[in-house]
Amino acid sequence: MHATAADGGGVERGVSPVIGVILMVAITVILAAVLGTFVLGLGSGVSNTIPSATFDFHYVGGVLTITDTGGDVFTSDETASLNVTANGTTQNWSLPVSAGEEFTVGPAGQLNTTLASGDTVQIVWLGNSGKSSIIAKFTIP
Repeated sequence: MHATAADGGGVERGVSPVIGVILMVAITVILAAVLGTFVLGLGSGVSNTIPSATFDFHYVGGVLTITDTGGDVFTSDETASLNVTANGTTQNWSLPVSAGEEFTVGPAGQLNTTLASGDTVQIVWLGNSGKSSIIAKFTIP
């Protein structure tokens, strides 16, 4: 008499333990890869995020005043430079920069340039890792 699947004597009984072993090996390999990445320092750039802050732009009489109104504080720990750019001219905003700090653009401003309608002023963050981002932008009305 032959064993059949109906009476529990079929070949299928050995399939479940094999699949279980394969899944355990796969999980072990994935865990080892993730842990190895961080142990070897390859995951160090994963948490390197761009700081986030909000800025208020106030334009009166040819002078633009930029005010940091909150968010992350820009320090030399993660920031290589924080630059304000207008009309092809760039000026470094001295670190640290936190809520309440102001920067002026215009004649006799920290960034000495003449602004006109349609000009764009940008705040550009450059991180110590070399990553950069435009974190705020304003177009002169």
